[in-house]
Amino acid sequence: MKILPLLAFLGTMFVSTGASANALYLNQPLSSFNATVGTSAFEDYWTFNLGGVNNISGQINNQNYTLSVPSGSFVIQDIQNLSLKLYSTMLGSSTFNPLNYRSVSGDLNPAATAVTFNSLASGSYALKVTGIGDGLVGGRYSGSLAVAPVPESETWILLVIGIVLLGLQLRRKNISQNPMFISA
Repeated sequence: MKILPLLAFLGTMFVSTGASANALYLNQPLSSFNATVGTSAFEDYWTFNLGGVNNISGQINNQNYTLSVPSGSFVIQDIQNLSLKLYSTMLGSSTFNPLNYRSVSGDLNPAATAVTFNSLASGSYALKVTGIGDGLVGGRYSGSLAVAPVPESETWILLVIGIVLLGLQLRRKNISQNPMFISA
C-alpha cells in the first residue's frame, strides 16, 4: 500500500502540468475583438496582460459587406491594407501619451493579418490593427487571440522526480518479492 501515495502524487503532477496562473485581459470579451472604422486610415490598439510565459496566436478578418442592386453593386463596408502587429506596452510619461509601444520581434509565421509567438514573457502587450476604411460607411473587422500557457520548468522537474520515485518504489517492491533474495 506504500505505492498508493506515490500514485496520488504522480496523478497530481500530471493534472497540474496544464494549470498555470496566467491571465489574459482584453478590452472586449476574452480572446475576441471587433470594431467598426470610418472612411479613412485608422490605427487601433487592443491591450492585454500576460501573467506568465505563454504561446500566443492572433488573427483579424475583414468583414466586408457589398450591396447588390440591378444597376450594379455598392461596397458598404470594406477595409484595405488590413494588418496586425504585436507591441509591448509601457506607461508613458504624460497624460497625452499614457502608453508607449515597442514592436515585439520573433513572429513565427509573419503574415499581414496574423501573429504567432512562442514563449512570450509575462507583461503588458497590445495588438495594433491598421488599415483604411474603404466602404461607403467605412469598414468592419473582427479578430481573435489564443493564449496557451507554457509549463514552468519547476513543473517538469517535479514530474520527472515523481516518475523516478515511482520507478524506484516499483523496483524495490519487485526485489523484496523475488524468492531468490529471501534468506533462510
